[in-house]
Amino acid sequence: MEAMYALLVEVSKEAIQVKTVMLTLQSENKRMQEMVTEQSATFKEQLKVLKETPAEPAPVTLDLKKALTSLESKMHSMVVTSRETQMEVMREQTKENEMQYIRRKNLRIAGLEETTDEVVLETVSEFFKETLRVSSPVVESARRLGKNSDRGPRPILAIITKRRLAEE
Repeated sequence: MEAMYALLVEVSKEAIQVKTVMLTLQSENKRMQEMVTEQSATFKEQLKVLKETPAEPAPVTLDLKKALTSLESKMHSMVVTSRETQMEVMREQTKENEMQYIRRKNLRIAGLEETTDEVVLETVSEFFKETLRVSSPVVESARRLGKNSDRGPRPILAIITKRRLAEE
């Protein structure tokens, strides 16, 4: 139970970090958009002034148009990159949430004797019936973790069919 709580705390911390990264990216994206909008407005204003003053040479107007086009292109690519980054962060967060949901049904049991010809599912079911007094079958699957060793019985990973039982 403590391990599940520790895992939940760890996942919560990671989710907070992901959210912080997303907020930072959104803030940077907004700041970049504002900066580009300001520069664009300045260029448009200068272009308007140049169009109104016929004494100015035409090459300056072309240079301003090129600069404006370049700036708008950079802004577009920055927005696309920022959105792609946000999507990747959200995909990772969704994947982690799915894995956490799947692990909610996992139960790790240590200390059950290990025999050479055991059927782990039967061993766990018997443990539930005799020790925990759970009469109905609640174990979907079970397996021993790690390699055989002389250090004692390997822990068992059991997948519980009823989530409520896993939370008790």
